[in-house]
Amino acid sequence: MTTAPAGLPPLSRLFFRRLSRPALLLHLSLLGGLVALTARVFPAYSPLDAVLVGAAPWVVWSLLARPLLTRHHRAGIRFLRAGRFDEAIRAFGESRDFFTRHPALDRYRFFILMSAGAASYRELALCNIAYAHARAGDIGAARAACDEALSVFPESAIVRSIRDSLPPPAGVV
Repeated sequence: MTTAPAGLPPLSRLFFRRLSRPALLLHLSLLGGLVALTARVFPAYSPLDAVLVGAAPWVVWSLLARPLLTRHHRAGIRFLRAGRFDEAIRAFGESRDFFTRHPALDRYRFFILMSAGAASYRELALCNIAYAHARAGDIGAARAACDEALSVFPESAIVRSIRDSLPPPAGVV
């Protein structure tokens, strides 16, 4: 496993997740609506049965949609954790390209992918590309990836954190 350049945050710092409160409320509302609908349609069910039957479609959708539609992103995370940075960069590039071609999936990820994350998958892919370059020791490519990410997501706290943790360019004190 390659070690991070001096000053770069540890790998575990990458894996934090900001939640979108509106998306989380929509998830809970959807889940509650499914349970209420089940209780209404099947009045003989006990409350526990209504919860189990009502939540089943939500759980199945969650377990199928996200792994199928985010396979490149998930592969990139596995490669990062294993220290295989070139493969992580390639996988995150494929994720970025996929979500660039299908922006509706990313925009409505709270419903389609059952994701309550505040950052879009495209934003995360760009940030993770920058992070993987930095972990591999290619600070110039990491800076370029941060610049690309900031051009698309200028308010991204994640990419700003990555950029701010990079060592200064050569010759800058």
